[in-house]
Amino acid sequence: MKVTIRMQLMMKAQKLDELKQRLELANKSKNRASELENEIQSKIEEMQGSVKKELTKTIETISEMPIFGATVLQQIESYDPIRGYELSNLVVWSQN
Repeated sequence: MKVTIRMQLMMKAQKLDELKQRLELANKSKNRASELENEIQSKIEEMQGSVKKELTKTIETISEMPIFGATVLQQIESYDPIRGYELSNLVVWSQN
């Protein structure tokens, strides 16, 4: 089957249209990602400093007091090659 120059041009035009559509979709996705990033950044700025009380002590300091009825509310683990392994626990307890 012989492909004429006209058919080649039509196929290239179709391919070009398809690439333009894909580029437009990619640009829309990029713009939406930027909008979401800005929203997240503004929420982070809003929430900074909103913690009313925070305890950042070591286990030795916390374990010096008698604890009755301790409950772990949340535990978060992370590993950073520079800082190493970290474990954070949110615990509530009563002294008596």
